[in-house]
Amino acid sequence: YGKVDHYHHLLWFLALLAASPCGDFLSVDAIIAAWRRADKGEIEPASPERVSYALPLRFAWILIGMIYFFPGLWKIRILGWDWFSAFRWHLYQKWMDFDDGWMPLIRVDHYPLLCALMALGGICFELLFIFCLFFDRLRGLMAVVGLAFHTLINLFMRISFWSLQACYVIFVDWHKAFCWLGRRLFPSDMVVVYDGHCALCRRTMALLRLFDFFERIIYVKIVDRETLDRRGLSFLSEKDVRQDMHVVSGGKVYRGFEAYRALAGRLPLL
Repeated sequence: YGKVDHYHHLLWFLALLAASPCGDFLSVDAIIAAWRRADKGEIEPASPERVSYALPLRFAWILIGMIYFFPGLWKIRILGWDWFSAFRWHLYQKWMDFDDGWMPLIRVDHYPLLCALMALGGICFELLFIFCLFFDRLRGLMAVVGLAFHTLINLFMRISFWSLQACYVIFVDWHKAFCWLGRRLFPSDMVVVYDGHCALCRRTMALLRLFDFFERIIYVKIVDRETLDRRGLSFLSEKDVRQDMHVVSGGKVYRGFEAYRALAGRLPLL
């Protein structure tokens, strides 16, 4: 007796994460690293465009492609064209496994042609998925099709692949998505002016930049008078900024605690 469970991809992805710099964002390690950079005078976070981040994701894409490719290959190799006519009987076998008499709301088995088309669509999806990953537009399309594929399987066979569907987040360019959303939510710039000679201020700016997903905040040192003049902020007093951080947004100036409240609207975690 045996039962096949499809959770091996979770082990694969955990191994990939263990071998990748996944702790550079949204982690305690990231906060400590930000403090250390700030102590050296740097507040910029690691670039999300680094190859060391992209490569593990590419491997994860290929592993998901393999998860689909080989089941599709073996269906064709073992059953050949008979798979398309046998799919309906495969549904019956699965339904008989349920002790509670479960049946799908839509009886697709009453439509042999529809069953054959579903079988064909499933095979095409499984065999082509891995090859479509190498094309940007097709990759996004196949990710949508994949979610629909698993949803239909759960609908007609009560087989949930939620653990694999949750992993589809790897097909989203989250940096680009958050930047796009940020430009639409906050069309005007918000400028943070701080004391670059203050160690605590630098650490604070490093942490804020670490969680600035929308990238709609501009960070300027008070001694950078050229940037301040260019943005019309030359009126800010260096003495005042050394005492309290200042935030300028929408023609209003916030300082100290009020500045943090203003920042909270653009930093999701705050």
